[in-house]
Amino acid sequence: MGGAWQPQAIVPLLSNVYMANAALEGFVNAAAVELPRRLRINLVSQLLLAESEAEYGPLFRGVPLVEARQVARAYSLSIEGAQTGQTYRLGRLD
Repeated sequence: MGGAWQPQAIVPLLSNVYMANAALEGFVNAAAVELPRRLRINLVSQLLLAESEAEYGPLFRGVPLVEARQVARAYSLSIEGAQTGQTYRLGRLD
């Protein structure tokens, strides 16, 4: 995250998803400050996995697809990097 808030395009009927994601981002940001030194916390936030399109695609019309390998790379960067309190966003709408 780290920076000014940026608007994101909104897909109708997904308000529950946006609410949950905002709560997770807020938690990660606050926890990063409160955790003891050397403990880190990050968040990987992806949209619809390309591998799940056949099953879930109709429920998420207009949502960009993200390949599982991209998500795996974000998790690797989150775990192996030195940063904390970050959100790795994949497949953004904006």
